[in-house]
Parts: sequence; C-alpha cells; structure tokens
Amino acid sequence: MRCFIALKLPHKIKIEAYNIQKKLRNLSLRAKWVEFDNLHLTLKFLGSLSDGKVEEAKRIISETASFLLSFKLTLSNLGAFPGMRNPKVVWLGVEPFDVLSGITDKLSKRAVSLGIKEEGRIPRPHITLGRIKSGRCPDELVRLSETFKVEPLEWNTDGISLFESILYPKGPVYREVFWAEFNQ
Repeated sequence: MRCFIALKLPHKIKIEAYNIQKKLRNLSLRAKWVEFDNLHLTLKFLGSLSDGKVEEAKRIISETASFLLSFKLTLSNLGAFPGMRNPKVVWLGVEPFDVLSGITDKLSKRAVSLGIKEEGRIPRPHITLGRIKSGRCPDELVRLSETFKVEPLEWNTDGISLFESILYPKGPVYREVFWAEFNQ
C-alpha cells in the first residue's frame, strides 16, 4: 500500500487553495494540478508499505497524536521545491512552521522503524498545489511568487491521518485509512 501521513484540510482552506491553483493555471506552466478532494497538508511520505508496516505506521501516528493538543494553522506563502526558478512542486506554506516541522521531524524519526530513511534536511510541511512537468519555469511564476499575497486563513487541526495513495491513469486518489485524534 502506497502511503503518506497528513493533516486533513477544512473545506474553506481547500477552496482557497483551489482558487490559488486557478491563478497558477493561467500561467504557461505544464503541470498536473492536485484535485480538490485530494488537497491535504503533507507531513511525511512513506511510500509502499506491507500490511504489517501499515499497522506500525498507525501505531506511530497514534503515539505522536497522543502528545499533541489541537492547535491553529494559518496559510502563509506560495513556494516551490526545489525553488521557483526550477520548480518540481508548487505548494502553499502553513504556519506555525516550527510546530509543524517539529511534528514532521518526530514522524520522520519514528518512520525509520518502517524502513524509511530520514531525509537529512529540515522537513517542510506544505499543501501541494501541483507538480510541474517541464524543466524550466516561466518567469511569470517567479514574478507572481514575488508579489502574490496568500490570504492568511486560520483553522484548527485536531488529528493526524494516514492516507493510501491509489494510482490511476487519470491521477491518484487518496483514501484515508486511519485517523488519530490529538490529546484534547
């Protein structure tokens, strides 16, 4: 099973992300845009896991969630991996970065028991908007990123999810297979 760990997004945040995607779609980018229903805040990609490893991932998520309290998140900025001039992934940033990267770091360290290597860099929790298909980026994306202001919408998050990514010719479908509530 191809899996990743993420935070679910409320409808209002998905709408804002979709509206930003619409602006990006007007640029001359060759991209595969994330479908509305698939929008989420990525914490850790796990890859293919056996059934036993899926159960271990659920345990890791439950234990991590049990140490957390519900907290507020805010949309913050538009970015790209590895950068705007040569993007592979265009994303929305979310704050508080230190809290999210701390959670992601804990999950990454615990995922070693699943056979997943640590990335060796500070994790960047994000909402993927699209994956760029061509090499170079049009200057219009760089210009947009320098002037674009993301509406700083807030929402509460209260749990961590494990998703299965099912690949189809038209694109992936994400199915939530597990959710662990934060310690209220």
